[in-house]
Amino acid sequence: MRIYSFLFLLFFGIQQGYTLSVLPDNGKADSTEQKEEKFWSYSNQATLYLSQIAYSEYWKGSGYNNITLGGDLGWKAIYKKDKSNFTFASSLQYGLMKRDKQDWVKNRDKLELNGNYGYKFSDKMFLSAIGNMRTFMTKTYKINADGMRGNFLGSFASPLTIDIGTGLNIKSLAGSDSKNTFDIYYTPINSKITITRDSTSAAQYLPEKFREDRYRVELGSLVKFVMSFTIMKNVTLQSKADFFTNHLSNFGNFDVNIESKLKMKVNSKLSVDILGNLVYDEDIKFDILDEEGSPTGRSGPRVQLSESINLGLTHSF
Repeated sequence: MRIYSFLFLLFFGIQQGYTLSVLPDNGKADSTEQKEEKFWSYSNQATLYLSQIAYSEYWKGSGYNNITLGGDLGWKAIYKKDKSNFTFASSLQYGLMKRDKQDWVKNRDKLELNGNYGYKFSDKMFLSAIGNMRTFMTKTYKINADGMRGNFLGSFASPLTIDIGTGLNIKSLAGSDSKNTFDIYYTPINSKITITRDSTSAAQYLPEKFREDRYRVELGSLVKFVMSFTIMKNVTLQSKADFFTNHLSNFGNFDVNIESKLKMKVNSKLSVDILGNLVYDEDIKFDILDEEGSPTGRSGPRVQLSESINLGLTHSF
């Protein structure tokens, strides 16, 4: 709970600090200053979703009682002045699931922070510096088909993945109403830093020669695609894809992270979201199983996929 309290106070403090900064010393709004151009803009959106399936004791069909509860919180601040712009965005996702009489287990967990500074030097091109941080918020375990807790997979800041780079931002498509966008970021010099806080996480996310130090710094190139399209009225597709290759090891082999959201707006408060995530990282190894599901004694990287459909209540503030 300390994590959530800290993040809430951080976001609240930033917003309140900005509010106070545009007021005169006596705390009253000055009509003259209100007419001046505002360089900061904010957008915030929270979604709470709940799903439940229940059967009576004498139900003849198959199935089991289960309930899923989760939420998403997105916060974005944008600064624009002359040819300079800066965007900070945060994304928190957390979900819990309970099956029959089993304990609650976590089925979603992500904390991501993004920063991007751009300096415009042509109509569609910016010199950019970008930063990204991804991690879990709480302890994470492997959950099997019976709902039983298995191996430890990570915790807050373990692993912690940080990308820092500089390069070009190409705005290849931007509608006049700003509803349709397709941006390309290319950073020829990008640092990917992976940090773990314990030996168990290090064994899962770092090559063997880096496990004792519990961190690894990779220098490579990053290509990022960010898009948002309005497919039809009240239906929006948002997607981002990261492709990173290490200049110093296995150059040409890419770590991939693709996230997509299809958002169907029912009304101002109710929406249906379809979420998908694909991850491939050569440094993350899995035990390889045979056709019968038995261990083969070998391990290697594998494509990771997740998908969910959520009906939720959305609130913008």
